[in-house]
Amino acid sequence: NAYLAYSWASLYLNICGDIVLGWLLLDQARIAAEKLANIAADDPDVLFLTSKINTAKFFIRSVLPRVSGEITTILKNDPSILKMADEFFID
Repeated sequence: NAYLAYSWASLYLNICGDIVLGWLLLDQARIAAEKLANIAADDPDVLFLTSKINTAKFFIRSVLPRVSGEITTILKNDPSILKMADEFFID
């Protein structure tokens, strides 16, 4: 049912956004780690680069795990929303 698929559109977008953001943060963390390996410990960029890595770790460990639950919700394919009267959605 197309209407059921539409009902999950926002969740699909959230999932895609979280996955893409995780990928971008991971790439930034990889670059930061490479740069950290090649600079002195007292370099002013150490704090910034370390923060890049820690931000990626936080996102990957704390935000990305919810994607699995969101996918599970979609896969349940609950049609309850389709049982609501059309008048509920109209002003």
